[in-house]
Amino acid sequence: GAFHNSGERFNPPKCHPKTRIAILNTIRDWYRSEDISVPRIMWLYGPAGSGKSAISQSMAEECHKAGTLAASFFFSRTALGRNDASRLVATIAHQIAYSITDAQLLIQREIENDPMVFSKSLATQLYQLVARPLCAITPDTSGCWPKLIIIDGLDECNGGEIQRAIISSFASMATQYSIPLRIMISSRPEQSIRGTFSLPDKNWTYVSLVLGDNYESTCDIALFLWDSFLDIRNTHVLKLYIPEKWPSQHDVDILVQKSSGQFIFASTAMRYIK
Repeated sequence: GAFHNSGERFNPPKCHPKTRIAILNTIRDWYRSEDISVPRIMWLYGPAGSGKSAISQSMAEECHKAGTLAASFFFSRTALGRNDASRLVATIAHQIAYSITDAQLLIQREIENDPMVFSKSLATQLYQLVARPLCAITPDTSGCWPKLIIIDGLDECNGGEIQRAIISSFASMATQYSIPLRIMISSRPEQSIRGTFSLPDKNWTYVSLVLGDNYESTCDIALFLWDSFLDIRNTHVLKLYIPEKWPSQHDVDILVQKSSGQFIFASTAMRYIK
């Protein structure tokens, strides 16, 4: 239930139409790049409510439709099985077996040869169930593989030590082996995560993308609010009684200001108003 279109994650947050355009374009340019000097890891980070999961969800849906999503995993602090790493590699490998069909029998063979693989370390699981099968595939076909793996909400995985292990294991795999994968990790900038990305002696590089209170966020929130108010005017049971000039520009400006670049404030306010 941890992947992007799981029934357990019914009606997940995603980007409002015409918002987050610059952020989404940056992610697209990064994972589509054929330049070998471009880092294979992206860290998307920002405070609570800044829209990280909505961006991850929108990107996962878009890439799934385009056939470019290899796998995804959405951590959740409150969901059993999604608040630790016990199912992470198994879920990723399961999806890769279907998104990269040449790998399916190879992954299956790894499990048959070592039924205890799921009790091994995260790095070992990742090597046996993802890296080794993908390395065994004919290089001629690798150019058309789905490329992107999305890991969302890493800060909601219990334990700083396992968070560090996830980052280093996936980053090392993507860098060490000649497989055309890109790993996007989103999280709050918590110490254990920030510290791992800042390690001076790591054998991998990454690109970072920060979400916060900037001009684009402010414009996106204003667009979201105006569209939401228009939806109320068109669909509310008492729409005939709504004043023609409601809301005023001043009302919307106040909501934008109070949001401070955080979509969660704006969406919560609109749910209350509706």
